[in-house]
Amino acid sequence: GVYDEDELSSDSDGDGLEDRLDDDDDNDGIRTSYEGDIDTDGDGLPDYIDEDSDNDGSLDLDEGLRDEDCDTIENYVDFDDGDGPCAEPVWEELETGLTDTSVQGDSEYKSCGCSSVSSTPSKKLFLIFATIGGIFWRRRGAT
Repeated sequence: GVYDEDELSSDSDGDGLEDRLDDDDDNDGIRTSYEGDIDTDGDGLPDYIDEDSDNDGSLDLDEGLRDEDCDTIENYVDFDDGDGPCAEPVWEELETGLTDTSVQGDSEYKSCGCSSVSSTPSKKLFLIFATIGGIFWRRRGAT
């Protein structure tokens, strides 16, 4: 997060709220507490007030928390949004029984299953531990 005293009394995004009272100091749709005071692109502006945190030419507002290339780096801080395992669409010959709806000619697009929000390692670990905890809780309740 970002300490209120670090934000002073400025209004970085011009929305009428001082940064110390504003949940999103740069109005990019990503909470200031989530972006923190890291300067991903090294331009002298911390991500919480930088409109393009990774300096890739796309605004954080447009990139958001998605991870379109499945490299576990959210687009707003990913210098290369097309370098992960989902960077190139995979086209396979159309087979009967497939449920995908994107069809191009005689081929069908099979997505890699990226979620609309990044699956960072910490989120994956949380899901793993939550599942394991649920299993132990259920077994404990059965005895």
